[in-house]
Amino acid sequence: MVEIADALGESADAAQFAAQAKEAKAKYHAAYYNATAGCYSPSSQDNWRCPQTAAIMPLVLDAVPESMVAGVVEGLRQSLVRVGMGIVGCTHVFDTLRRFGLDAKIVELLVQDAYPSLGYMVSQGATTLWEQWEGTATSHVSSRNHIMFGGGVGTITHTALAGLSTAAGGWQQVLVSPAGAAVEELGWASASHESRFGTNRVAWSYSSEGRLELNATLPAGVNGTVEVPMVGGADAATVVVREGAAEVWANGAFVPGVAGVAGAAVVRRGNASEVVAFTVASGVYAFEVVRVSGAA
Repeated sequence: MVEIADALGESADAAQFAAQAKEAKAKYHAAYYNATAGCYSPSSQDNWRCPQTAAIMPLVLDAVPESMVAGVVEGLRQSLVRVGMGIVGCTHVFDTLRRFGLDAKIVELLVQDAYPSLGYMVSQGATTLWEQWEGTATSHVSSRNHIMFGGGVGTITHTALAGLSTAAGGWQQVLVSPAGAAVEELGWASASHESRFGTNRVAWSYSSEGRLELNATLPAGVNGTVEVPMVGGADAATVVVREGAAEVWANGAFVPGVAGVAGAAVVRRGNASEVVAFTVASGVYAFEVVRVSGAA
């Protein structure tokens, strides 16, 4: 509502909505944060467990006081040994982990096949998302086409595993950012998206020798950022990144000269892999990470 009011030029309404949101977040925190347990909980009992969704939602709603965010995020990471949440938690868990740089946890949860997990469903014959974690091919399951259970799963395979998402303007600005943990675990991925501007594409591959190739296509009228993860012990201070045959990153700095590549900087989010983020215009790009001889 604050954003809508701002867009309409209604500054007084925007201020009122902002004040109401601030008050609601404070009340949420006061009602559900269990100081003894160190987590959010639907119960005031000191020994009550810390449900996964109860940890996810205050982060989604930005209801956690800034000084406590790191602790709540760490508590969530530790609680996610297996996925045990329902529709609401599943919708938000992977985007929340991505937001706070916990890419390794995303991959860990997606590749598990022990109960309960998405992989367990597949091992039991699922070709769709089931309503219950404990379902089998022969047992009663209330719904074997429970698409709302996996909204977050479908999104994260594009945004983190393949690394393709919109950054702003309904795909007028694009972010290409495969998770470093996914690169090391999976070895390859690709995705595409048909937008009003044309087809956005990403495809990457990572070899056992540590060679990373990242290809991206941004249609005409689109610009964005291509984030090349530093994986397998690579260090942005020592690697060389090429676009085609030309160097665009060397000695820890951007190398200008390639059409469409306007700049680059090192970025790190939480515990995620360090990335070299390239600012690009529309075009077809082929990035490759080259290890410098003698570098770790």
